[in-house]
Amino acid sequence: MIDSSKIRTPRTSIGRRATAAMVGVGLAMSFALVGCAQSDGNTDAGGEITNPVVAPEIIAVRDLEGADVNLIVGQTLVAKIPEDDLGGYLAELSDDSVVEFSPDSETDSASFNPGFTALNVGTTEVRLIAANDMAYEFTIHVTAK
Repeated sequence: MIDSSKIRTPRTSIGRRATAAMVGVGLAMSFALVGCAQSDGNTDAGGEITNPVVAPEIIAVRDLEGADVNLIVGQTLVAKIPEDDLGGYLAELSDDSVVEFSPDSETDSASFNPGFTALNVGTTEVRLIAANDMAYEFTIHVTAK
């Protein structure tokens, strides 16, 4: 009869290596999931959207004359101009701390209408002037998000 207490089994590190590898993989997956779960600033802990992207306000330039346009901070007003009228729109603002003007422009593959990005809460009078000296006067009111 063989005394089982005297049987020696070689100690291998395979079991330890496999366990260590599994723990390592588990930790890596945990960190990956935590990274995925981190808030991007647009949702709260319950998953509710707290900072939604705001669509631009797009208004034909002829409809801006005398208009009151309401924006929220971060929102953009795009003055839709006729395609053959691109090039040369300028803007005069009564308070340039309220909105920032971006003139119309053209590249080889795209055309961009003039626009106004709401920077701060307030009101500004706008005079949008075309290259042919046609002017459109309107008011932009900016409120907080």
